[in-house]
Amino acid sequence: EIPLRLVGSEMCIRDRSYTDLVLCYGGSHHRTPYRWDKERFTPFVTYVDEEGREHWLFDGFIFLEFQDTNRPDAELYAFETGHLRDTGESAGKAQWQELIDYYFTDGNGVEALEEAVKEAAARLGKAPQKHKVIMVLPDPVIHRHYIDTTSSTTYWGALDGQQLDFSRNEDRIAACKWYADLLEERFRSSGFRHLELAGFYWLPEILRQSREVTRALGDYVRSKGLRFYWIPYYTAQGYSEWRDLGFDAAYLQPTYFWNRKIGDERVD
Repeated sequence: EIPLRLVGSEMCIRDRSYTDLVLCYGGSHHRTPYRWDKERFTPFVTYVDEEGREHWLFDGFIFLEFQDTNRPDAELYAFETGHLRDTGESAGKAQWQELIDYYFTDGNGVEALEEAVKEAAARLGKAPQKHKVIMVLPDPVIHRHYIDTTSSTTYWGALDGQQLDFSRNEDRIAACKWYADLLEERFRSSGFRHLELAGFYWLPEILRQSREVTRALGDYVRSKGLRFYWIPYYTAQGYSEWRDLGFDAAYLQPTYFWNRKIGDERVD
């Protein structure tokens, strides 16, 4: 939940309605605190300057999670390739549903952000624009155990009575469309007055799916009037091809935290 100023030139040029996004990791039972309630959001929505005046702060929020551990049932699930290795398995339809339910639990997640912005607006007046919400889109990991290419590719679940097989691009795309539709429906039906669904965030920080998958999902997200976002790490496979991969905006991580010896040039 460390506040990050994510600035991308394409974003600034093509969409000036918001410029600052904060990453809100939540959904895994290992998170402490587990809930994103109104009080937790408050210091991200506004700040008070040295003269005691209150101002708006972040105007965009990305809700994301990459695993679910420390669960009451002791199971371990990963929402993207590369996590849990030999100790857990890839999240299936039930876990994707649980993630959506977490974000829309009463007094938590998106609803809590709505209340935090509402209370701030009562003090400061109406915000310049609705606060933007970007929701995570899980990675449809091909195998039940990503590291074991002999493990099942039909673990995720069924749609319309048909068991999906994640060895097929079209089935991975179908699962992501199901998730996007369900999440969008939950958001729209909530009737938020201070928030706007702006798009979906592709979870893997490196190109792991085929271009057919990311391109198809980008087109689908845009068909909803939304945008498709990506945050690859420094020199990650595919980072320079973000447009061709179907994304509307990509923020390149400097990965400075992991290698302080590189100096400030990379950040600059």
